[in-house]
Amino acid sequence: MSSAGSPVAGAGSPVDPSEPVEIPPPGTRADLSAALDVETAGRVMGRLFALAPRLVEILDLGARQYGMSYARGRVVAALQASGPVLMRKLSQDVGVTPRTITGLVDALEADGWVERRADPGDRRATIVALTPYAETAFQQLLEGYRGLARDLVSGIPRRTNSAPSA
Repeated sequence: MSSAGSPVAGAGSPVDPSEPVEIPPPGTRADLSAALDVETAGRVMGRLFALAPRLVEILDLGARQYGMSYARGRVVAALQASGPVLMRKLSQDVGVTPRTITGLVDALEADGWVERRADPGDRRATIVALTPYAETAFQQLLEGYRGLARDLVSGIPRRTNSAPSA
């Protein structure tokens, strides 16, 4: 156990993806990155490898519990950020063709994630909006991603000055 009470995985020991990953403080016996003189970029890569199983678990949860693929998740995230938006704008925001966004919106609508509305200013245009269910479910998925992001950067020292002083 580390001084903070969280297990620190040693060589060959299994890592529980539900447990937070902790980088020991510099100078401690388990701080292999410092002992090997690994720069911050190398420490970040090590952290990514350690957190990869948790990312897979979050993606699996999204797929299993919500039927959410990566592509559908991008559409929902774009709508969460923008609010109701014209379908052609959503296509641009997500970076896919209008035909692709139509298929994604069709699937999300069938699963209760989005709804289509007529644009009052242009009867040929369609506005896409998240449903209340989608807003709640997306917040739950987002919390998992935020926790993963916090764990990714915890223990990595921040630079107070990005350029070396002369």
